[in-house]
Amino acid sequence: FGTVWQCGTQRRSNSAYRFVAEGVKAGMVGRLRTITMSFGRWGGNGVAKPEPAPAPEVFDYDRWLGQAPWVPYSRVRVALWRNNWDTSAGPIVDMGPHYLDIAQWAHDSELSGPVEFEGEATWPEPGGIANVPFVVNVQARYADGVRVLMDSGPKGVRFTGDEGWVQISDAGEITAAPASILRAKAAPQVDWSLMNDHVRNFLNCIKSRRLTVSHPELAQRAHTAAHCANLCLRLGRKLQWDPLREHFVN
Repeated sequence: FGTVWQCGTQRRSNSAYRFVAEGVKAGMVGRLRTITMSFGRWGGNGVAKPEPAPAPEVFDYDRWLGQAPWVPYSRVRVALWRNNWDTSAGPIVDMGPHYLDIAQWAHDSELSGPVEFEGEATWPEPGGIANVPFVVNVQARYADGVRVLMDSGPKGVRFTGDEGWVQISDAGEITAAPASILRAKAAPQVDWSLMNDHVRNFLNCIKSRRLTVSHPELAQRAHTAAHCANLCLRLGRKLQWDPLREHFVN
C-alpha cells in the first residue's frame, strides 16, 4: 500500500501517441470500427539449439531464470529469451501491451478488454530454442463490436472509423486518410524511445503520491489482452473472455 509504480509502456507519455489516442477518442475518424496493430518481423535464429555450457562467473543464472523451470545454462537460451515460453511469450506479449495500451486508451476501454479472441500463427521448426509463434494473425472483438487485428506487418497502430483512418508508426510518424483529418491540428512526431515525459511523470508521482499514467490496473489490462491472444493461438481455438469478472467463459 502506498507504493508508486509505473509500467514501461512509455508511449502513454509520448505526445505523438497521445495526439492519436485522444484524437480517435474525440471522433477524429468518426465512429471507431477497427484497430490494427502490427508487431513487425520476428524470429532471429529460431533453429538455434541451447547447448549446455558453464554459466559466466559474473552472471547469476539462477536469479536470471527466476520462476522459470530450471534448465542448464546456454548462451543461446539467454540471448534468445524472447523466443521461448519459459522466459517470454513472443511478439504478442513483447509489443502487444505497448500497442494494446494505446488501443484501449483510444477505445475508452482502459479498465476492460476484448470479449473474444481467435487467430492463427506460423510456428518455428521444432528442435531449436524457439517455440513461440513468429508470424501471428489474431482477431479480437470488444463487446461493442469494435475489432482488434494483430499481425506481423511493419510496426505501428492504425485506427479505422466510418470517416477514415489514422495511423502511427513506431517512429511516431502520423498519417491519415483523408488527409483533412490532420489539418485541424499539427501532428507531432516523437520517436517511441523518448522516455523523458514518462520518467518525469513517475518522479512527479513519487512526490505527489498520485497514480502514474501507466498505473498497475491499466498495465494489467493491456497485458491480459495480450496473453488471451497468445492463449487462443496455443489452444488453436476461439476463446471468450469476460473482462468484468476477468475469466474465460466456459
